[in-house]
Amino acid sequence: MVIVRSQLAAVGLDRFTNALKQLIDLWIRQQELMREQYEREVQELREALRQVATQQVGLPLDTELDWSALPPEIAETVLKKLQQAGYDVSPASLAGKKIRLGIALRLQVAYINPDIVMVEERPFGGDFGASVFRTYPKHNR
Repeated sequence: MVIVRSQLAAVGLDRFTNALKQLIDLWIRQQELMREQYEREVQELREALRQVATQQVGLPLDTELDWSALPPEIAETVLKKLQQAGYDVSPASLAGKKIRLGIALRLQVAYINPDIVMVEERPFGGDFGASVFRTYPKHNR
């Protein structure tokens, strides 16, 4: 927000104060509209992801499944993700456990250094979880 006032314009203090209040009210309304639009777009994204996931998995999200009922490739992927997040788990420790299908939005941010590229994966859209950093060697391209 920028306020410009000229000495050449003979504006009374009350008119200037009123204009400033109107400008602040406009700014607040714009911020609220942006927040509402952001919430709508994140909700639409979640719904689209929910539909895609339901089609791909064949089960609605929030379905609770026994660990042993997961297809081997999905179980392996989940196990690797849990281990990458720092959990001390193994297939034996997960036997008899249940898993719930869900969506957690993540934002990936890349930092490019002379020798490496670091990718940070952080929670997004109100979701929680640990940030994960991965580094990759930078190729001579």
